[in-house]
Amino acid sequence: MKYIKYIVVVVLGLILISSCSVTTKKSVRTTSFSPNIVQLNQTMDDYELLGEVDVEVEYSRYLGFFTVVHTINGQPKSQSKNVVMLHGTSNMPISFDRHLNKAMFKAYKEYPKADFLMPTLISKETNKLFLGRQVKKEAKIKAYVLKVK
Repeated sequence: MKYIKYIVVVVLGLILISSCSVTTKKSVRTTSFSPNIVQLNQTMDDYELLGEVDVEVEYSRYLGFFTVVHTINGQPKSQSKNVVMLHGTSNMPISFDRHLNKAMFKAYKEYPKADFLMPTLISKETNKLFLGRQVKKEAKIKAYVLKVK
């Protein structure tokens, strides 16, 4: 019994001593010829607005899992897989609805020379049903091109 008591005290003592230990980490900076920060300052004067496009998608969602797309931009859904993805940098991610990504193809078709497409207004209309809902999403997309000086 005494041995078990001593072993428990020693183990608790070791845990207490090891939990209070401090580690230090030292990093040495090496010289580099590349700059640490690169900035590109742009204003709206550097961009030219090509135009605006309204896109929409209508779909139903059942039981929170199953999604059935009815129309994309007023046309019945087809089997073609035309999708425009919006990507931002890791500092500023642009998240966009996956159903509206399918409708964005209309903006890409109307302005193929656009350098980027920016969603400026997104609206969502939901009609609740028994065990489901009907959703209509609309977005206003602006197409911009960089001015060449």
